Amino acid sequence: MSTTKGVDTITEVTFQAMLDASPNALILINSLGNIMYMNAYVEKLFAYKRDEIIGKSIEILLPRKFSNNHTNYIQSFLKKTSKSSNDIEHELCALRKDNTEFPVEVQFNPIETTLGKMILTSIIDITKRKKAEENHKNYIKRLENKNKELEQFTYVASHDLQEPLKSITGLTEILTTEYNNLFNNEVTKIFSFLNESTERMKELIAELLDYNRLGQKSILEKVDCNQLINEVIQECLSSSLYKEKIHFKIESLPNILGHKNELKQLFKHLINNSLKFKKNKTEPIIRISARKKNLTWVFSVEDNGIGMDMKFTQKIFTIFQQLHSKEKFPGSGIGLSHCKKIVELHDGDIWLKSIPDQGTTIYFTINTKSIS
Repeated sequence: MSTTKGVDTITEVTFQAMLDASPNALILINSLGNIMYMNAYVEKLFAYKRDEIIGKSIEILLPRKFSNNHTNYIQSFLKKTSKSSNDIEHELCALRKDNTEFPVEVQFNPIETTLGKMILTSIIDITKRKKAEENHKNYIKRLENKNKELEQFTYVASHDLQEPLKSITGLTEILTTEYNNLFNNEVTKIFSFLNESTERMKELIAELLDYNRLGQKSILEKVDCNQLINEVIQECLSSSLYKEKIHFKIESLPNILGHKNELKQLFKHLINNSLKFKKNKTEPIIRISARKKNLTWVFSVEDNGIGMDMKFTQKIFTIFQQLHSKEKFPGSGIGLSHCKKIVELHDGDIWLKSIPDQGTTIYFTINTKSIS
């Protein structure tokens, strides 16, 4: 039997050798859906001998749920395609000789032969791939469930913790108001410390609740980063916390698709972080810029602050981790954790470069489509 046009001199033996050389199972099917040729890999994959299926319908290799319509599909496919048509791929179940089913990827390619138009079918066993996909789906599902449980636990725990704190605060206020004249200096200091501790606990709980809510009810929208930065800067300049002159050097920033409120928090945390760790007797300088890398925007927030040792870079993005004492640099230690979560909400990464006493540059990527 001859094969494709222009190669009529190729013998059946040569054609069979070509098929056998393929790393995939190959079957040549005629317009009636009968198997005309097959390579050695088909025998290995389906556990049939060559003479058991040559001349038989392709339906012998398919479960009944697929085989009933397969002949009609082949005839329809041959009518609609030509020898220049692109290959068409499908995923379906195949059937071994022992009636066990397994998933395969099938590629159909119409070819012209001296006996008419036929279909060269490539069959790949994708059992391992499907198993890996299923394991991945199960892993993602378990991870999502764990995250939901953690978020629920965080909310409930934080909310329930506020009630005893309110009681403690109320009682200390009553004691300090009603019995203040009975306290000596040592007792007064104890109550002062107690008040400070409860206030700090309230702040930590509030921060934890804010962290837990990030991205929960937010939607993607057009965000003008220039306008966003201007709003954050105005809030910083109007704050009573910063009395010294601050130099902002802002390059032209893009419009992006993002979660606006979260992005505003991100820039606010980063700017506040730069101002918090400024050098004494030095006017703070903050530079903000962005550059496009493929479909990703890489932002940078650079300052001339106290800097840090790069060996602590992982620690600072961990929730409630602080490099300095609370007395020297007050705070909850959750700001950069907020930043990390917001960046990850935008499918991005965050990292930094820093030199002690020379400043820090924090980089982050936003992997959403740019508008302009």
